[in-house]
Amino acid sequence: MKVLNNFISRIGSDKILHYLVGAWLIALAQPYGALCMGMVFTVFLILSLYKEYRLDTEPDLVDVAYYVGGSLTSAISYIISLLI
Repeated sequence: MKVLNNFISRIGSDKILHYLVGAWLIALAQPYGALCMGMVFTVFLILSLYKEYRLDTEPDLVDVAYYVGGSLTSAISYIISLLI
């Protein structure tokens, strides 16, 4: 547990949450197909960029990168599950 706590404190809990939300949103869209997954990804990417540039006092594009990473992880795992 100490290793996990050190990992989270090193990266930051907000970045972990961005990653998990990205993965979760794409996972929710998976039953509806690739087009829906792409639409969900695009809409929430635009919302993430809007949040960073308009609502935050200091934009942090690493948060957006973690969202994209989580989304891609979920999409790639879906594609692999279709191929197996």
